[in-house]
Amino acid sequence: SFRWVEAKIPVRTRTHLNHFVTASVYGHSGARTAAPDSDIVESNEKLLSDAFENGAVYGDVPYLLCLDANTDIAQSRTLQQMLQI
Repeated sequence: SFRWVEAKIPVRTRTHLNHFVTASVYGHSGARTAAPDSDIVESNEKLLSDAFENGAVYGDVPYLLCLDANTDIAQSRTLQQMLQI
């Protein structure tokens, strides 16, 4: 997706080569002002949910998620759930 890109960044220490993953996610334009039950809001929530779920797949590997959610925390059930974890 053009709204989500990831990169694996190598980090070398004296004895190990580790890495972390960084992701940049850009929420769907118009989701902030759309009606709560609109397709654009649902699509945006799915995108955010997928981004958080994908980060969990990496397990112990650090996952840095940078995002412009194009919504407010008060309007996003996904962001509210993630803040409670």
